[in-house]
Amino acid sequence: MRRADFIVRDMEPILAHWERFAATLEPAAANMGSVELREEAQQMLLAVATDLQTPQTREAQLEKSWGQGSGLIGVTETAARTHGFLRARAGFTVNQRRRISRAACKRAALADGRLRAGSARV
Repeated sequence: MRRADFIVRDMEPILAHWERFAATLEPAAANMGSVELREEAQQMLLAVATDLQTPQTREAQLEKSWGQGSGLIGVTETAARTHGFLRARAGFTVNQRRRISRAACKRAALADGRLRAGSARV
């Protein structure tokens, strides 16, 4: 199964893992409830899935990997940027935000049987 399809199909389990893991990252998560921990996460994951499904040239892929690509235009990109901004404002570091996303997807894949323990790829 393609990664984008997995994200869309398993959105709720991913968000549940996301919330549980994010809640452990203090001090940023100390006073956050479920709504705050999940804020904009679904839209951001949908933006990632949409981006993974969008054909692109090797040049465009390279530019995006360097943070120089144009990216997606519209609501999903706004949701992803808003989510990042809110997480930073709440006190989550860039590294913590990356860990939340990666851990949530990986745990959902392990639970689904799509990934074996010890495997690095989702």
